[in-house]
Amino acid sequence: MAPVGRPIKSITRNAGSRANRVQPTLPFGIKLSTCLGIAGLVILRAVYLRPVPVYDSFDWAVDTASGGSMRGKHFMLSDTDFASIATSSSATSTKKEDLCLQRSFQRLCSAYDTDSIMVDCMQSPREFFLEEYSGYKPSEEELEARKIMKTVSAVSIGAGPKASGLCNHATINSKTLCTDRPQLDLFYFQSWLSLTHSANNGLRVVFAEHVLEHFDPIQVERVAAAAFAMMRPGGTFRVAVPDGYKPSPSYQQYIRAGGTSSGHGQKHMVAWTVDNLCPIFQSVGFQIVQREHYDYKGDFFSAPDAYDKDETIGKIKRSQKHDKRNAEDFEVKTQNHMGRLSRDDLKEGENVYTSLWFDAVKPKDCTAHMAGLEQST
Repeated sequence: MAPVGRPIKSITRNAGSRANRVQPTLPFGIKLSTCLGIAGLVILRAVYLRPVPVYDSFDWAVDTASGGSMRGKHFMLSDTDFASIATSSSATSTKKEDLCLQRSFQRLCSAYDTDSIMVDCMQSPREFFLEEYSGYKPSEEELEARKIMKTVSAVSIGAGPKASGLCNHATINSKTLCTDRPQLDLFYFQSWLSLTHSANNGLRVVFAEHVLEHFDPIQVERVAAAAFAMMRPGGTFRVAVPDGYKPSPSYQQYIRAGGTSSGHGQKHMVAWTVDNLCPIFQSVGFQIVQREHYDYKGDFFSAPDAYDKDETIGKIKRSQKHDKRNAEDFEVKTQNHMGRLSRDDLKEGENVYTSLWFDAVKPKDCTAHMAGLEQST
């Protein structure tokens, strides 16, 4: 960089410049400078850009907790891996029945940004979370939600500030607890423990219609992990989000990341698809039952029994059957600052508005959960 105040001379190529001088060549017309340059790049790549294993703080915690036996195993532990940590000499208090929760515990423990705390959490998750919860002070809104939770077994998350309290989202006859952030902080596990304090059998249903598109993948993973740890065997997490594979260009413009803010201002973060959202739920232990979605080819799938459990698990309003915008005589006026839905760009047989939705089911043989602390205290 030229000193301040000194004019910077423009660089021009002239007849005597280095670029225009005749350079020595090798056989086949290859310039010597070209060969030397390529050789230099190869050497630099070998020295400075050599592949290195990703080894972040979570890997360090796993390595430490396992006494080195997990070194190099990144992010996803198998059942055997977690069992080796759980049964190590420093983790004797982990319950055997909690092994089916190991993947959800793993995600929840990784939320702690201090290595030593993460290690303590990994070694004995249940005892760790119970100790953390012992000092938790629920808000008035959380305590009110806990009272309602004594009479219901279904929870709707991200329902909005005006929908908190009893509602019909997941069950008929107002048997669902609708929550927003004051009642349930989705990313704080102690808040989940507080909500389910009296739910001795665990949650039967968690319902989330057009909520998770406002969260990034790590946030969704933590929500899935927390829900899995709170649900009873066979419990269902019904999920619906805008479909990133739906062919309509106006639909994709309407739902794309950066648009449609939530009640708390967080806009769409991800245009989820069946190929990138379902694996997150599977990674914490859920089994996936597909209901409706488009695939990467633009073909629509709707399960024959997709709507059979609307009254017991929840009706997805933004679906092929229930969205009023799909009626042929309905004038589509839906728009936001990102764009407007249109019938003009629909392919043959495509509806104006459908969602990617599925049921994430906790295996019936996983009998462990963290709900119902009132019974254990």
